[in-house]
Amino acid sequence: MKRFIRKILKFFGIKRYIVEAILTPASRFDLVKWWTLFRSPFRDNIYCHHMTVAYGLTRKQLCYFNDGEPAVLRITGSAEDEFCQAVSVERHPETRDKIEQSLFCRNKHPHITISTSFGTPPVYSNKLLDNPEVRRDREGIKSSLFLCAIVRIRKL
Repeated sequence: MKRFIRKILKFFGIKRYIVEAILTPASRFDLVKWWTLFRSPFRDNIYCHHMTVAYGLTRKQLCYFNDGEPAVLRITGSAEDEFCQAVSVERHPETRDKIEQSLFCRNKHPHITISTSFGTPPVYSNKLLDNPEVRRDREGIKSSLFLCAIVRIRKL
C-alpha cells in the first residue's frame, strides 16, 4: 500500500518532507555519555541523532517550521526492550515560547531513538513507546541534561 501511495505522489509531482530536530555533535556526545552512565548497554545499532518533529509533510505544511532554527530538548523518560532503546523528550520550558510554532511535534511520543538490535528499524521506537507494558522510567528522570538541536527540513 505504501509503495502504491508513493507512486501516485511521484506521478502527480507531490513531494513529501520530514522535519527533524538534529542534535548538535556536543549534545549527541552528552546523550551517549548520559545513557552509558545511567542505563543498560547499547543494542547493536547506535543512533542518538534526532527527534522527528513531523513526517510526510507537503510543501504547504512546511510554513510552520523554520529550517536552521535552534531547539533545546530535555529528557523526560526512557523505555527499552530487547529490540530497542529510546528516551522521551520535551522542549525546554523556558524556550517554549520562542520555538512554539516550529517545534510543534506531531509525533505522539516525542523521543530520540538511542539504539536498536540488528534487523530492527529505528521507527520501532514508536511502537515501543506505545506499549504500556514496557518499562518506562519517569520517576527521577526529569533530567538536568539539556540537548541542543537544529531544526532541519529535507525531502523524503
